[in-house]
Amino acid sequence: MKIKINLITVLVLLVIYGCSQRETLNPPGPTVTLEQAQEVAENVYGLTKIENSELRHLTESELQHLDAEQRKFTPVYYVLTGLLENEQIVVYVSSNEIKHHFVIKDKK
Repeated sequence: MKIKINLITVLVLLVIYGCSQRETLNPPGPTVTLEQAQEVAENVYGLTKIENSELRHLTESELQHLDAEQRKFTPVYYVLTGLLENEQIVVYVSSNEIKHHFVIKDKK
């Protein structure tokens, strides 16, 4: 009977403290914020007005713009659209590494 009580006590303690004390070292989700991506668009590419922004998986044609280093990370990017000197600019900033970014320009 004493062994049964000890076993139940150990199981209860494991349930209460075993899972709740764990910290996730690498939590899921982006490590780059939307604000950081907007700063890249403004400071690196000169966008003065951002018209649209979204966080999404790159399309097949957009994936062609990634270099070998960028392909090591998830292809989820902030896609920021804006105007710069009558040109439609689309800036792509990696959601996992702020130094990974590129731009596609279209004449408007």
